[in-house]
Amino acid sequence: MMLPSVISEGMAPNIGVVIQSVSTTMMLDSGAEIRVVPMEVVKHCNPPVQIPDATQEIRTFGNSVVTLSGPTPLDLQLCGMKIIHPFYFIDAPTPVIGGYDLMRAARLVVDVDNRLVWSRRTQPSDQGWATPIPNSLYQYRTGQFIQEC
Repeated sequence: MMLPSVISEGMAPNIGVVIQSVSTTMMLDSGAEIRVVPMEVVKHCNPPVQIPDATQEIRTFGNSVVTLSGPTPLDLQLCGMKIIHPFYFIDAPTPVIGGYDLMRAARLVVDVDNRLVWSRRTQPSDQGWATPIPNSLYQYRTGQFIQEC
């Protein structure tokens, strides 16, 4: 059974995740086409993440241009499951961003009224592995219980 993650306080749907053994918050953005992890998070990953030399410039919503490295597949835990999914890296202060492709691969459902996110995934993903995590932990943050997937 996949467990829901509580959306943190604020305007954006932020959920607790674990990326390569680093507990952090991820902003879900259905308008984003890619997944982005800041270098500040990557430097704490275990095992260490090899940042590819390949870069590409993308145009942001505000029409700025940013340079990203990657993609590289990373282990990700969210909503009571584990999945391997490719992420890009940015050397700038930004939140971890889960784009529409991640939401689709993990089959995430965002319940705006109840401030919950959960997965409908019941079988392994063809884009990596996805399995339920038994005994998922919850952590208390800013007045709410946040699932540490």
